[in-house]
Amino acid sequence: MRDFSRNKTPGVLRGINLSDIHFIHRQTPTVNLISQLRYYITKEDPALLDVITFSGDVFDRITTFVTSDVVAVRAWGTWLLRYARKHDITLIFLEGTNLHDQKQSQWFVEQNEVMEIGAKVRYYDDLCMADEDFGLKVLYLPDNYSHDPDVTLAAVNKLIDEKGSPDFILMHGAFEYQLPPEALKATCVHSSDAYNAMVEKTQGWIVSGHIHLQSQKGRIMVGGSFGRLAHGEEGPKGYLRYALTESFNDQWEFVENKKADVYKTIKLHGLVGDEIVRVLERELASLKKGDHIRIRCDKEDDAAKTFRSIPALYPGFIWSIKTDAKNNQSLLKNSFVNNVIEKGGDLTKDNVKRLLVERVRNKYPNVDALKVSAWLDTLPL
Repeated sequence: MRDFSRNKTPGVLRGINLSDIHFIHRQTPTVNLISQLRYYITKEDPALLDVITFSGDVFDRITTFVTSDVVAVRAWGTWLLRYARKHDITLIFLEGTNLHDQKQSQWFVEQNEVMEIGAKVRYYDDLCMADEDFGLKVLYLPDNYSHDPDVTLAAVNKLIDEKGSPDFILMHGAFEYQLPPEALKATCVHSSDAYNAMVEKTQGWIVSGHIHLQSQKGRIMVGGSFGRLAHGEEGPKGYLRYALTESFNDQWEFVENKKADVYKTIKLHGLVGDEIVRVLERELASLKKGDHIRIRCDKEDDAAKTFRSIPALYPGFIWSIKTDAKNNQSLLKNSFVNNVIEKGGDLTKDNVKRLLVERVRNKYPNVDALKVSAWLDTLPL
């Protein structure tokens, strides 16, 4: 049962959720993400803000030695802890995908203790239920509790039977409505209907990380990744802001990160000579130095053959190229068609993506099947 009597505004819980930050990313500079985070966190009114939650993948990968990025993250983390202590804001970190976070977010709790900062900070890396001091019963579900969604669902329902229905679920994982059909059997995918039913009794909410695109289904709220991390993520980035009330007059808002790094794809299929120059100059006119620019063209196009000269003509941008080879389908087929035949199956246009994703998952269990599926969607299969 909601009890917001001890919050900054009695009867109201105000919070923000940040997801999939991916510090130490190979493409988006960590210092850029830190700058954006500090800007938007301090834009929130600290006199009203009760809690900041991080729904997984704070880190992109683990580092085994001190780098400038690691130093920057630690400095920002120490600032965040002191800021939260000064303004009485609770910080909650949920473990994300093991491949990314690798339990590094527990550093915030350790730093708070070692430096004797005194912030209210908690880190959750296992399925559990907690009666939080800001007035909600919260169920925490990290990404890799189990690779079997049925096992996870059974464990969550057992916990609810023992502890009661949650007011709020903070989790890291994918729902079926967020993914293309061919990916549904290739990774751990949760049922949106099943999880919506968990909070129906309490009129609660589910906040989930992992998928980088903003979405909502029922009482499931997904803010997507805070920053822009790759081509294909050209849509708005940002975070969730919410105000929950004891009378259930709840309000949710997506706050766009307008400072997110720019990833721009310029299509040059079939263009030659001056046509390429005109398109580039038109598209680059509104961009700034440091933006990520990807050229998209066919393998035999002039743009592909002359790509190496483009960065010299337009310096200051981060350039890459993606060619669309017309023979991709046959190449992919040849790489595993014998395996399909051995199993007595037929390789068709309708099942090739699903079979590829399944093969990758079985042969390389540590590879993110969602990313493989997203990559396959870009191919002319």
